[in-house]
Amino acid sequence: KDSPRLEMVKGSIYTHQLLGILLYILPNLKRSTRIKFMTMFCEKINEFEDFETNPYVLEYLKELHLSKLISYIKNMEIQKLDLYLKIKMM
Repeated sequence: KDSPRLEMVKGSIYTHQLLGILLYILPNLKRSTRIKFMTMFCEKINEFEDFETNPYVLEYLKELHLSKLISYIKNMEIQKLDLYLKIKMM
């Protein structure tokens, strides 16, 4: 069994691998390209069994005040996701 510290590091890596593209790369793209890649992102991330319940993901989004992201991703609400990120990441 991993130590609590190692578990936290693994959780942090997992979280940033899952959300890094969405939070840090896609917002800087042209809108049409951004929407296309957000759709692809949501399709892929919805294949993960635990992304919406993972405590590290939930805590990270809570700290960034981005808790609604989970719902938008899960329900493939791309337009809402795009607008939400645009407002929150300013």
